[in-house]
Amino acid sequence: MRDNSEGMIEIVDAFESDGEYFSIIEVPKDSRKSRFRFGVSRESYIALKKILSTRPLVDMPGTKYRYFWDGSMGGKGDKLIFLGIRCEAENEGKSFDFEIPQDLASNIKWFSDLKDLDEAKHLQLET
Repeated sequence: MRDNSEGMIEIVDAFESDGEYFSIIEVPKDSRKSRFRFGVSRESYIALKKILSTRPLVDMPGTKYRYFWDGSMGGKGDKLIFLGIRCEAENEGKSFDFEIPQDLASNIKWFSDLKDLDEAKHLQLET
């Protein structure tokens, strides 16, 4: 397990818009980073909001947290997966397992497996 988040996919946000649910992630690849927005199920949105509201390291108001997929993933059944998420705050970082729906795990893995970020250009956010 790495001791920093370098090279890891960052989970940036999850939000609802007009009854639909979305996630924003930042994907590093070949010394480039790009942000992508993609649709998720309601269950995936709830799981993402749980991850993004977890504050296991420093619980002081105003502390900025960042959340990264550490590359680990494990099955629990047909519909749920455990995803390893590295939580970082200030100078601390530690990985924790979060239960997420299979469809969200598949989406994150797809981004990880991209050979080139241009393969997902249709989902890329303008910077």
